[in-house]
Amino acid sequence: MKKSRIIAALLTGAMLCISIPITTWASDLDAVFDDGETAAEDTDGLVAESNNTDMSDVSEENHDTTDSFTDDDVFEANADAEFSDSVDIESLEEADAGQMRYVNKSKIYDDVKWLMLNTDYASYPLLEYDDPVNLAAGFSKTPGGVLQTFIKTYGDINTKNNLWEQEYEEILIDLLADNSMLKGITDVWDEDLAGIVSDLEYEVLSKTSDTMNIYIVGFTDSIRNDIKDDVGKILVLSSIADNTDDKNLKKACQVCMADSFNASIRAIGDFVLGEVVDKGKDYLVSKQTIQNQILSSSLKKDYLGFICTKFQLGTAATLVGEILLVKDIVSFASGINKRVDNYLKTVSLSFVCDASMKAYNKKVSALKSGDTNTASDIYILFQFILKAKQMSYETMEGMFTGSTWDKIIESDQYLKMNTEKIPDIRIRNYTKVKLASLKPDTDTTKITLKVKEKKEFPCTGISYLSNVKYSSDNKKVAKVNSSGEIQAKKAGTTYIRCKVKQYGDTYNLVCKVTVKKEGNTKDPTSAYRNLIQSYEKKYGEAQLNEQKQFWTGLCYAKLLDFNNDGINELILTYQTERYNKDKVQYHVELWKYGGKSAKRVTSRISWSGNNMPYFGGLGICKYNGKYLLELTGNACGDNYYYGTKKDGSVGLVHKFIWKGDAMEGDWYMDGKKISGNMYETYYKKYHANATWYSFAQSSNNNLIRKELSNTKQKLGM
Repeated sequence: MKKSRIIAALLTGAMLCISIPITTWASDLDAVFDDGETAAEDTDGLVAESNNTDMSDVSEENHDTTDSFTDDDVFEANADAEFSDSVDIESLEEADAGQMRYVNKSKIYDDVKWLMLNTDYASYPLLEYDDPVNLAAGFSKTPGGVLQTFIKTYGDINTKNNLWEQEYEEILIDLLADNSMLKGITDVWDEDLAGIVSDLEYEVLSKTSDTMNIYIVGFTDSIRNDIKDDVGKILVLSSIADNTDDKNLKKACQVCMADSFNASIRAIGDFVLGEVVDKGKDYLVSKQTIQNQILSSSLKKDYLGFICTKFQLGTAATLVGEILLVKDIVSFASGINKRVDNYLKTVSLSFVCDASMKAYNKKVSALKSGDTNTASDIYILFQFILKAKQMSYETMEGMFTGSTWDKIIESDQYLKMNTEKIPDIRIRNYTKVKLASLKPDTDTTKITLKVKEKKEFPCTGISYLSNVKYSSDNKKVAKVNSSGEIQAKKAGTTYIRCKVKQYGDTYNLVCKVTVKKEGNTKDPTSAYRNLIQSYEKKYGEAQLNEQKQFWTGLCYAKLLDFNNDGINELILTYQTERYNKDKVQYHVELWKYGGKSAKRVTSRISWSGNNMPYFGGLGICKYNGKYLLELTGNACGDNYYYGTKKDGSVGLVHKFIWKGDAMEGDWYMDGKKISGNMYETYYKKYHANATWYSFAQSSNNNLIRKELSNTKQKLGM
């Protein structure tokens, strides 16, 4: 699916390109992946779930196909190395005072191994959840779309640079405030962050002792972990800022870094102030001393410099060092319509996702080359991408009113599925699948109408958000209105065209319309009436053996327009055995009108269970606005669906055959072997709106009588 995005023209600068420079941050670990494990391993009781959909609609994007690298060589290269499950506590004093977080690093590495093997080393994760970007772009172009509303109220957004900066600040703060996100960062970099905290703690407490002659045992566990969280945020933000040319994003990153840095300094200052006041020092004097002498500018510079050196930030060191010069404070956009605000956030998050996935791609390539240190980077980046994608689904929904959103997801089965699944995705249950999306298409490429007859343009796969325009090549033969309703005007042939702009792509659909004069196609009423009368004469009228619960004679009839051509088809069922229940079998037939007489489409003995045709029945399904007749055999091992074929005629659409015994076998669809999952997909799709008429169940007796009576009444019998 091509990604023609309006948002590319909205944001200034190039797209983000996150690349976290931490290749040696876990250099002290001897972490390796265990030998001999396979992708099929069910770790922690979690099994990968496939996100299979109707594969006829699956897109084959180059950037979304998985890599062919599937070997375990990367993991096995250092399989004999020793690995420690925990971070050592350096002293009893640290254990008593700080109780630094216990981290099971092996689980993190196992998670990454599981992710890599179960996604075939995919370079771009979560692309199948890409709808928010396209929806934001598509809806902005529609009449009354949020972009139009925004421009009308606030002017050209390209002149509102500070507004984009504020939006970036807000989403970055929200992303990094997530507890699971913070835990992922601090767990992976725990040892290095612990070293940062330990050195800063020693420096602050030493200065306090020298300056104020007060001895403090150590920071609290809460203070230490808060500092680790804030430093982790600074590291991620510095990587984003270092890899983007977008001035708004770069400035937002530095403002958020300064906010995190100042949060640590304030927490330390408040802690030290409380300790010295408790020991009898004057509050105001102590506060000035702490601010000017203990937490001095030189200490802050040294602290930031130590972070840059410890984590080898490279060019990002300048960005981090400059956060002491940042005067702005975090300021979220205000006074904006909530829906517009959600639109801006969705656009901003899409750029964050794109950039993060590029960085993820680089780390996966490095891992495939044998650099197992990048496993830490992959772990953090996946969590970050996932959180950003989940947040974008939330902001996307906020772009619309509740009633509009309901219509959108009901019109797009893929968006609905993604919306339901994305909140539950985790590193341990994610399996990459091909990108699927809603694509407009025609039900049939030609239709026939009578003069003055009306019919909707035969199309499917159109989202509620799409821009659709209809036109007729010859309005004198048939015209079409803005809603897609075709009206036949006079005899002849023309083409009705439908131009659909959906999710950034354009589709041109065409349907040939043939208009015939009134009277050329006769009413099938007479033909169907004669058919029923002849069957009742041949097989008898409907009778019910209530004691043994089976029907005889012509026991069922129903009129339905299967191909929406304005002419009904006729379903008939008859049964001839009158006494022996074991010999009962129901013949179900589908008839269509051929212009002069009724023509039989099919005749089958249809039954559904217990290896006895006595359990006869038929199903009527409604899928994509059209009816399907379901006939079964072989205890439901054979399934035949009759309805509208691609050429618009009525006939066999699909058949599913089970080849095997009751325990083992395979499904075949139209002669081709398919998986059980694909069979279930079609079954659920066709039976979402279906009625089964069982002749062996007394609960259906009244319904069967009613259908037969109504049909006869419509035919004037």
